[in-house]
Amino acid sequence: MKDMFKIDVYFDLICPWCWIGKHHLDRALHLTAFNFGQGPVQVRWNSVQLLTDLPENGVPFVEFYEQRLGGASAVQARQNQVNQAAKNAGLSINFDRITRIPNTAKAHYLIGVASESLNDRELDSLIETLFRAYFVDGKNLGDEQILTDIARQSGLDTKKLQSGFAQVKTQQDTGKNLSIPTGVPHFIFNDQISLSGARSAEQIAALISDLLNKERLENAALFNSL
Repeated sequence: MKDMFKIDVYFDLICPWCWIGKHHLDRALHLTAFNFGQGPVQVRWNSVQLLTDLPENGVPFVEFYEQRLGGASAVQARQNQVNQAAKNAGLSINFDRITRIPNTAKAHYLIGVASESLNDRELDSLIETLFRAYFVDGKNLGDEQILTDIARQSGLDTKKLQSGFAQVKTQQDTGKNLSIPTGVPHFIFNDQISLSGARSAEQIAALISDLLNKERLENAALFNSL
């Protein structure tokens, strides 16, 4: 079997660019599938809590962003930008349904628990469900019952999850090392090349192709030197 091609993705569930970036990555992998041959690709999801100082119940969505961006007009301009990028990625975001910025520590705990029992495809599906729950349905991803319902639909042991929720206060409680990126989305390809931001599928595909071709040339040179 050929060597595994690894892609680490750092993300937060309340970041719309992370959801957009996830779909750009999916498209990029489709565009570059022929380059991988029979070699497996592993996408490793690393959750990053951006707003660690939020209260457990979160804060009002509109007020938070108006204060952060400087007023209603600035918020509308940013949302228009995000909506256009989402549309280009085949997504639709319903900002009008989002009432709170949740503390995502428990949602990230859920992902950590899920990564121990779900396969790669199932974990990808769970993360997609969480993104859609927030950006499409406006659900509060800090609510234990909402997270439990999503976990149950994904086939997880909700008893273990609920007992762990009580111990989660900040992301650091999940035991993850989150010191790598300063912003998300952030991608690391084969532990060699980093890419930040919701780059286009074509940009990501070009980077993957360049890296694969470089590795093939290096392997060929090593083989010929033996």
